[in-house]
Amino acid sequence: MPTSVQMEGDGTYVITVQIGSETQDITYRFMAWDVLGHSSETDEVHITVIDTFSPE
Repeated sequence: MPTSVQMEGDGTYVITVQIGSETQDITYRFMAWDVLGHSSETDEVHITVIDTFSPE
């Protein structure tokens, strides 16, 4: 599960995840809700993991 997801000013996303010592590219699909409260999946967002931390 993602620990944090942050959108940068240029529209890219930075995600920090706990995946042990491996660094990998992942695709994260965000959920969105319309004004009536219906949920819908957004397009896939390709994210490169740039930092990881070890399990506690």
